[in-house]
Amino acid sequence: MKRVVITGYYGVGNLGDDLALYYLVKNIFKILPKVKINVFFIKNGSVDCYKTLFNNDKKVRFYERSSVKNLYKIIKNCDVLIFGGGTCFHEGGAGALYEFLIAKLLKIKTLYLGVGIGKLLSFKSKLKCIFSMYLADLVAFRDLNSLNTALSLAPSRKEKLYLTADFVYLGIEDYLKLRSSQEKKINGTLLISWRDFGFWEVPSGYEQVLLKSLYKNILNICKSYEIKKISCLPLCDLDININKKIISDLRKILPSHVEINFIFKNCIFEKLSEIAKVNFFISARLHGLFLGRILNIPTIGFNYSPKIRYFADEIGENCVVSLEELLNDSRIIKFKLSSLKSKEIDKVFLIQKKKEAYNNIKYIEKILLN
Repeated sequence: MKRVVITGYYGVGNLGDDLALYYLVKNIFKILPKVKINVFFIKNGSVDCYKTLFNNDKKVRFYERSSVKNLYKIIKNCDVLIFGGGTCFHEGGAGALYEFLIAKLLKIKTLYLGVGIGKLLSFKSKLKCIFSMYLADLVAFRDLNSLNTALSLAPSRKEKLYLTADFVYLGIEDYLKLRSSQEKKINGTLLISWRDFGFWEVPSGYEQVLLKSLYKNILNICKSYEIKKISCLPLCDLDININKKIISDLRKILPSHVEINFIFKNCIFEKLSEIAKVNFFISARLHGLFLGRILNIPTIGFNYSPKIRYFADEIGENCVVSLEELLNDSRIIKFKLSSLKSKEIDKVFLIQKKKEAYNNIKYIEKILLN
């Protein structure tokens, strides 16, 4: 029986990573129904939602990334190690370096699939990225800009570097069904999914200034679109506190007739359902922007990381606000939302992206069926 190990940023309720894992596992089972899949999740993370998502299938098991000994024990018996999507190369991370080192020493095939490159500010982070790419048998990037960055960092590895697409595109049919089922919405609803920015994403102390500018923009949106209800939905467990703070602050500054709620959902499809209900969406998470636009909701993202701009350029929309724009213009979000009200992402484009995302699965199939 074939064995697959998947690693990634799992266990913190991150909508993008969890969707990527769901569609990755689902499609692996389509090509090999009897395969055993072991998934590493981050230390002290939670996997209850995954067990529910996969119906407690005993062929999918979860292991905490707790020690090198634990990593070795799980990896030594597998046929392939996969990093399953996400921005795995950035200033704060190097794409499961220990796992890939162990697999390399054991002569086990290693794949980075549907991944992206974020900000690489230091020489150390660039060196880790280069080293990781040399460890891997294949690296498939979710966007052209990440691929070009990789080629500039490791030109001698170009035969092992490929372009695919984000695993989340594999769920296109599910999103389109949800979109059609939510066409009739209650007017005047705004959803906010803010991000708890790390120290390498915005300068220290900068986030409070950003929030004040965000609140000014929200006041203008409420006036222009007669917003009756505002909800905050964290798309990652790490964002819970910052979204609760936003709710608390908005209750102090908005009129009493505006209903203000905090929403927490553990299941990825419950989060999707909440997004699909609203008229307008402000998301500081990439996959919030991604799903909002696919669900045909006027959605604005924030350009704190290269991946946000990459997605906006890919779909050809002016759906991103830079942090400087947010600071300097209290009407910028309202203006950009209005330009998106009649726009819809082309279904032909989405189906093509799904085909490109499925190329990730083909690379796995080639290894497992040989």
